[in-house]
Amino acid sequence: MKKRVLILNLIGILCFTGKYTFAQISEGGTPISFSLDTGREKIPVVATPPVDARALIEEDERKRAEDALIHFRFGC
Repeated sequence: MKKRVLILNLIGILCFTGKYTFAQISEGGTPISFSLDTGREKIPVVATPPVDARALIEEDERKRAEDALIHFRFGC
């Protein structure tokens, strides 16, 4: 039994460490894509008003009291 556990542990260690043995060699410097003009300045920025979380919680509690179907809220 101990032999079997030892063998399985060795196989597991070899499997997990094997993928790290073929890593890319770093030569330093900055990637070319960092120096390219990607047009980040052209991306529009939209500011949204702050969310009134307390009002949303009260609305959910009111709907639960009415036994209404409540959908999950995302991004609030």
